[in-house]
Amino acid sequence: MLIWVATVITLVATCWTLFARWRMLRGRGQPVRGITFYLHDDSVMDLYLGGTYKRALREEVREEISSTKEANVNAAFQNFGVGGGRTVDRKVFRDYIETAEPITVIRIIMEVLEKADDIVYIDLVNGAIEPGRALTKALRTTVLTDPASFTVRELGQLESYVSVRGTFRMAAESGDTVIFEAPCGERADGGVVQAVFRCSGSGIRRDVPEGEFQARCLGKVQTWDRQREKLIIDPIAIFQ
Repeated sequence: MLIWVATVITLVATCWTLFARWRMLRGRGQPVRGITFYLHDDSVMDLYLGGTYKRALREEVREEISSTKEANVNAAFQNFGVGGGRTVDRKVFRDYIETAEPITVIRIIMEVLEKADDIVYIDLVNGAIEPGRALTKALRTTVLTDPASFTVRELGQLESYVSVRGTFRMAAESGDTVIFEAPCGERADGGVVQAVFRCSGSGIRRDVPEGEFQARCLGKVQTWDRQREKLIIDPIAIFQ
């Protein structure tokens, strides 16, 4: 009997370990490397405070704080998630955004979106979309003639979050708005179709590189602008 019980316990422990590892790996589709070039705090805050991802984000942040021995965060985290209203949550999470490494915040967001199958990876350089559950889920409401080789106009239909890799350059700056563009196709007249990323100047955390630079943007497709033939993307974060 003791041997049988020990065997059952071992099997359960092994299955649980494998499940936990599967869950961890599933939540890490593509590693987040580099430095955070741009972070839109309000968009991050909206994801955290409300909507589909609120609970998952809070759990991920709490786990990150508890597993980081050197985390230099506000003492309010000692009572994180306990008896706090919306105002307290906002203050606590903003303290975390300001104190933690921005790349850590982005990683947490992307892991939560990946676990929900709500982030599609797009490579503008090679003109391809990464296959997977997120794309399959997105295709339920979107018609892409060939996901492996898409047309830019079709991307305007995507309703999921996107992680867009491309060759960026600053196209314009006006007041507190900085606009970046990345080539993403060819026009009928032989010109270049651009993906447009409108950023808040206050969210740019480093000097803007001169000329072109490789980067990845986490955001959401806003629309396909037919008149200007531009793909408009609302950026949450850009990292190099």
